[in-house]
Amino acid sequence: MPNLIRYLLGRFRGTVGNRRRAPRYDARRSFSVSIVDEGAGREDTRPPQTLVGRTRNLSETGFGLVVPSLRLGTNKLNDVNCTLRLMLDLPTGTAEIHVVPVRSLQLGEEDPDSGYLIGVKIKDLSDDARARLTKFLRSLRSPH
Repeated sequence: MPNLIRYLLGRFRGTVGNRRRAPRYDARRSFSVSIVDEGAGREDTRPPQTLVGRTRNLSETGFGLVVPSLRLGTNKLNDVNCTLRLMLDLPTGTAEIHVVPVRSLQLGEEDPDSGYLIGVKIKDLSDDARARLTKFLRSLRSPH
């Protein structure tokens, strides 16, 4: 039932007005995501656990990510207190972008994608990653 309420509220927001500050572009790009462990020391050399997914849409300020699960080990990708390390595959190479989740929902049967949708906003990225992302977004034609 909560997913139905979120879905209806999302549809209602779309009719009232778009609160996004940057245009969103439909784009399916592969990515891998891991949780940034800011408390881990340099001596911890284990590679972080990652999850692979695809974007649903992109903008200069955030993304819609489709993932098969919200869990990554014992952590949740939609925890508002966590930072995610997103390795986004772009035509000009991979861009490392740190993002924070702002919303999530389970995708329904009528949705062409399966799994979960996580809305994230960009927290931090290098100048090189920003340039790659901006160049890619400019190559896309129609914002929605």
